[in-house]
Amino acid sequence: MAELETINRLLTSGVEEERLQGLRLLSGAGEQFPLEQVLKALGDESWRVRKEAVELLLGQPRAAEFADLVAGQLHSQDNAGLRNAAMEILIRLGRRSLPTLLRELGSEDHDVRKFVVDILGEIGDRSTIPTLIEAMGDPDENVRYAAAENLGKLRAAEAVAALLEAMESANLWYRFTILEALGQIGRGVDTARLLRFKGEPLLRKALFDCLGRVGGADAVPVLVEGLTDAMRNVREAAALALVALAGQYPDEVRSGLSAPANRSLSGAAVALLEGDDPRLREAAVKLLGWIGDAAQARRLLELFEDPRLGEIAARALVDMGAQAVSTLVAEGRQSDPRTLAYLCHLCGEVGCAEGLELLLEGVSHSDPEVRTAAVQALGRLGRSEAIGPLAQALRDAQGDVRQGASLALDRLGQDFPEAVLDGLRPMLGAEDPDIRMHAVSVVGRLDLPEVERLLVMGMKDPSGAVRRAAVRSLDGHPGGGQLQVLMFALTDEEAEVRAEAAAVLGRCGGEEALEPLALAVRDEDIWVRSAAVRSLGQVGGGEAVALLEQATSDPVGLVVIGALETLAELAPDCAAAALQKGLRHVDAEVVKAALQLLARSGSFGWLAESRSRLLAHSHPEVRLAVLELLGGAEDPASRADLEARLQVEEDDLVRLQIQDCLARLGAGRG
Repeated sequence: MAELETINRLLTSGVEEERLQGLRLLSGAGEQFPLEQVLKALGDESWRVRKEAVELLLGQPRAAEFADLVAGQLHSQDNAGLRNAAMEILIRLGRRSLPTLLRELGSEDHDVRKFVVDILGEIGDRSTIPTLIEAMGDPDENVRYAAAENLGKLRAAEAVAALLEAMESANLWYRFTILEALGQIGRGVDTARLLRFKGEPLLRKALFDCLGRVGGADAVPVLVEGLTDAMRNVREAAALALVALAGQYPDEVRSGLSAPANRSLSGAAVALLEGDDPRLREAAVKLLGWIGDAAQARRLLELFEDPRLGEIAARALVDMGAQAVSTLVAEGRQSDPRTLAYLCHLCGEVGCAEGLELLLEGVSHSDPEVRTAAVQALGRLGRSEAIGPLAQALRDAQGDVRQGASLALDRLGQDFPEAVLDGLRPMLGAEDPDIRMHAVSVVGRLDLPEVERLLVMGMKDPSGAVRRAAVRSLDGHPGGGQLQVLMFALTDEEAEVRAEAAAVLGRCGGEEALEPLALAVRDEDIWVRSAAVRSLGQVGGGEAVALLEQATSDPVGLVVIGALETLAELAPDCAAAALQKGLRHVDAEVVKAALQLLARSGSFGWLAESRSRLLAHSHPEVRLAVLELLGGAEDPASRADLEARLQVEEDDLVRLQIQDCLARLGAGRG
């Protein structure tokens, strides 16, 4: 350590850098640590010197032993920098400084007691909550304020009763602090106790802020009234509080705002919308939706292009309902395409019957966005008048419009199946195969006797997409000729049609599906074979098990995995041999799948025989998979194989896994 004489000279220098150098030389003082000099530096005029002194003291192994001396600096009346440095040290000492701080709470100096309360709040140790509650009775008002504030910071639910009792104090500023603390605590507050203060004009803003966090349904009428308060900050607090409470009491908030007597509230909400605060603007839009004043519908529609408020405005208009949207319909035809598309969407969302004509015109609008919104809305509106235009929309050049029209006709087909079928008959013979595909898909979901015949016709369509749609639709129409049609589909020239037929056979073919599925398992296309093995699991029975066992010899790993997974689920007792056979497959993915399925079975007898070979597998992911099993099994018999593999393993991740397994066995090696 440098000579203390040199250090003392540096610490008393008028040059900031020299004082800093002196403190840094003190860092090696050890048992000879000159505490008095460091305490003096805590009050230095330079914040850099004070900061260096704080870090120096806290870096000492015996730092907690200095707590009493550091706390003594809180009594300094004329050096705020010294007090702040002392507070930082005591805060960072945390629980170790609590005995000292609790003793200092008995100080006659009210400033010291206030500092201590603030330090306790920053430390955040919940064991001090009773002490802080007791400090609310301190004779000094600043100490009482600090106690309430820090109880809020600690979210001390235990203090709610004491805080509510203290609200009876006549001191307005103390009540402000208490309300903020109760809001931070956020639970266990009797709202009725707070509502007693609703008549105090200067307290209403703070009261409403608190109610937004802790209020119950009984606070809603008071907050609704607050929307028209003479003070703007009170109106703003009421708006934000109502939006916050709507998450917990949506019905009470909406009914309180939408009562006929409260129509004038929309003016207050619009006024908030004109401000710059994003939170208040969002709250204003939500309030307008709940108030339900149809006269404000156009104002909300204009916000749809606002990147922050557009989605909220759309929800608000939906909240307003059909009556509000109907006020926009009359002038909707003169709107720009983007606005018209929004309006079509709204008509569907709220079920606005007055918008039917607008939507029907929208189906043939020049703008594809309008056409898409119109067909989607017509599906939601559920009117039979829309069937003809929607059927024609299947001819639209835009795929989104055709898809939307198809979904809309699906919905209408539930209520008007005959009318939908009549509307689609011309589309079943359309030149465009995409139109025929959509028509077959919709027809296939209609609950009518004629549908099966039409689907059989669809199976003969020259377009593979149409034939696939017909096969998918047969799934929901079990009939006498269904099996024959699906068997016919298994001979289709397109593999996707055959795969679809194989999948449907499993869901609806029963035992009669076994013979055609046996053919599908040998199909030249891997996706057909994969669909077939999955379907065998749905059919079940001994023949299905035999076919699955045969499929485990398929040359393609994807099919083998499907067969193994299906077999393991269908017949676990018969699957073990096939799964162990899968451990020798050339496809690493098959091996991994077999490992997972064997592990899931809970039987590990096979592991001893296969362990050494699998640890030497050429694919690192297989080695990792088997190591994961070995780590879970913790079998001492695997130690020799693991140690042998560790000597030759080149993959770093695999080496780490081996070492982990050995560590679990008590024989970890590097």
